[in-house]
Amino acid sequence: MAIMKYHGGIIKIAVLLVLFPIILGKSTFSKTIQLSKDYKRIKALEEQLVKKASSPQTFTPLPSREESIISDGRIVVTVDQACKENNVSIKQYEPRLLDSEGDYKLYSANLLLSGNYVDLIRTLKYMEDNMKTMKISTLTFNYDEKKMKDKKVEMSLSFMQVE
Repeated sequence: MAIMKYHGGIIKIAVLLVLFPIILGKSTFSKTIQLSKDYKRIKALEEQLVKKASSPQTFTPLPSREESIISDGRIVVTVDQACKENNVSIKQYEPRLLDSEGDYKLYSANLLLSGNYVDLIRTLKYMEDNMKTMKISTLTFNYDEKKMKDKKVEMSLSFMQVE
């Protein structure tokens, strides 16, 4: 009987020694492992971004720099070609008149784009390089796994231009 108790105790200790690290690993290291995977994925995206940003791009020419493109919505037409080439969609555009003095008017516009992160960055680079009369005042990225099943990122831009 004492031998049975002795073997039963050894079996319990052996089971604990096997199961305890497995349970501990699943509960504590799963977030660390996920963070490591996310870090590797971000590094791969950065490398892809560097490669794609250095590649030559062909885009349609922009209107003259003296033209106002916020108030009448021509910015959407201008950016649309770059968005199509980069697989980015325009989700929303909202222009606003902020202030006016004499012949000058200060306009602001919010533009919401959706697409892959790298494609959004290429579209942003195009806009910064070619739309010199406008200034980007704010830029935010949003990603919500629960709402977006297709793994798209939303980029919200606010522009300002004196017309």
